[in-house]
Amino acid sequence: MKRFLAAAIAILGIINVAFASPLPTTIPIADPKATFLETYSDGGATTTSPISLSGLGLTSGQTILLTEQGSFNYCCGQTTGMIALFSSSNTILDGSNLNRVPGAIAFPGSGLTTSTFFGPVNNSITQDFLVNTAVLGGTTVKIPTGANYLFVAAADSYYSDNSLAGSPNFGVSIALVPVPEPKSYAMLLAGLGLLGFIVYRRKDNSSDMPMAV
Repeated sequence: MKRFLAAAIAILGIINVAFASPLPTTIPIADPKATFLETYSDGGATTTSPISLSGLGLTSGQTILLTEQGSFNYCCGQTTGMIALFSSSNTILDGSNLNRVPGAIAFPGSGLTTSTFFGPVNNSITQDFLVNTAVLGGTTVKIPTGANYLFVAAADSYYSDNSLAGSPNFGVSIALVPVPEPKSYAMLLAGLGLLGFIVYRRKDNSSDMPMAV
């Protein structure tokens, strides 16, 4: 029995190695006043800092899970809401521009319609998308071709009154969604086959044992 359990644990270890997912990286959003959207008459709004994908070991074609962490404080209490976009460059223009990120890349499913609080002025762009909370399962996206940077911001129409008061953990979790290679499936099948053989041998040995009289 002990040998059987040891073999089963070893096989589970093989399966875990084959399909293990890297630990997620959580990047804090130090300033919920920062955005990559046009900011009409929003004098307190600041500029979002780009996140380097290569700095996280990520590249085009990989699938990642983005999850909003924590919350931020606005005029009426705490709230959640996060938007993001991919870009080929880390360039971002000042808040008077509609398309502030010249290298922004659209992909299937992107595009939100928003407007500024004052005006209101339509600041909708076609490349941004929502980042869901863990309760909603996060947002799974495939990094588009040519993407080198990720811009993330609080989803809001007026940024000047935002803060981290009472909620210091606002940020985005980025986790690589592993796609098993053929060798991983081979390891899985080999492990399952070995486990089946062990079970078969145990049954065979049990049938050969003399019955007590």
